[in-house]
Amino acid sequence: CDEEEQCSVADLREAESDGFFSCSLYPDTRVCGAYDQPIKRPCRPLLVTLPNNTYSKKVDLSRPVQSFYERVPFQKMVSYSVRNRVTLRGTQLLSEGFMECERRCDEDPCCRGFGFVRETKSGDLLCLPLISLGVQTCSKDDTTTWRTQDCTPSEAETTPEPFGWYQKPVNQWTSSPALCPLFRLRNPKNNVLMDGWRLLSDSSLLIDSSLSTYDVIHVSRDIASDREKTRDWCLHACQEAESCVAVSLSEAESAVRCILYPDTTACGLSSTPDSLTPAASCRLVIREPALEVYLMTEQSPQATSISVPGHGMLQGVAIETAIGSDKRRVIQFLGVPYARPPIGPLRFEAAQPADWTGIWDATRPRPSCVQPGDVETATSSEDCLYLNIFTPATLVSSESPPRSN
Repeated sequence: CDEEEQCSVADLREAESDGFFSCSLYPDTRVCGAYDQPIKRPCRPLLVTLPNNTYSKKVDLSRPVQSFYERVPFQKMVSYSVRNRVTLRGTQLLSEGFMECERRCDEDPCCRGFGFVRETKSGDLLCLPLISLGVQTCSKDDTTTWRTQDCTPSEAETTPEPFGWYQKPVNQWTSSPALCPLFRLRNPKNNVLMDGWRLLSDSSLLIDSSLSTYDVIHVSRDIASDREKTRDWCLHACQEAESCVAVSLSEAESAVRCILYPDTTACGLSSTPDSLTPAASCRLVIREPALEVYLMTEQSPQATSISVPGHGMLQGVAIETAIGSDKRRVIQFLGVPYARPPIGPLRFEAAQPADWTGIWDATRPRPSCVQPGDVETATSSEDCLYLNIFTPATLVSSESPPRSN
């Protein structure tokens, strides 16, 4: 095993009948979990048989660090694969522990990078060599005012410096399937139907680097081998977001770069040589050039009524509203009861579930609640347990309830 550069595990066993010993040599086949598994889960070699007299080669941590590891500018990673977990104990200096983590990744040809994190529950400092950097979300470097991903703090502390994720140079990645454990991009929860998306031409786009309403996702190149599957993963991420309507795909050095946008359409007047009359021209504004840009097509008609199970139909109304210089159509459901009127014998009692049935007129507001010292009028009343609900017109369907404000 020492003579074989990629050998990490040797398994020795005696044959049952012919008097010979068999010696099986293995590369490093450890995989101890991914993003959705406990951070302290033990890491064991994957062997074809149960271990007998099995030996694992020690990692040489005496040599200098060979690679320059670049910090990954994302707060979170999902779908990544952990090679092993090493707890850095005792009075070890932070710089020494960091270099040990780098050397472990140096020694492993399948290592794409590592996470150097502190587990908040135990306080232990952990080195996590990674077989894949997976999907990276919550960018730190991009200046954005709009996020589609959950960027709440994770269980493992990754800040301040030098905690976080670090990447081995791409030219040192090894992709041999016989050597490195296979790791793939997970399928989206729901299928992506391309009928619901339109590929935009360059003439339909406007580049504006000052645009701040966007979100960035990187899909590591080691799991982005299937172009259509990677595209579908990014489109699905947009579909799961409440107000995302467009996705651009481009290539970074080590990842496919997906940028998600809300409705950033800009319209103006333009004229052609054949026409003296200006015509409206609308283009999607994106912040950087991309290989492909997809726009979500309208999935359902502008429905103004919606079914509420156990009650009946809410009848709303479509209106056009101004958002800055743009205009949007929304569906509003006004005066939707969320409890029975607290009047008569129900005054000062716990709220009772709403009991309306049939068709509820949600095109007009109901009275607001009377405050202490107020005189009851047509616009205020004790009978005031109602919601006003607003939703984008293109997102309302008979199967999707509106969101309340």
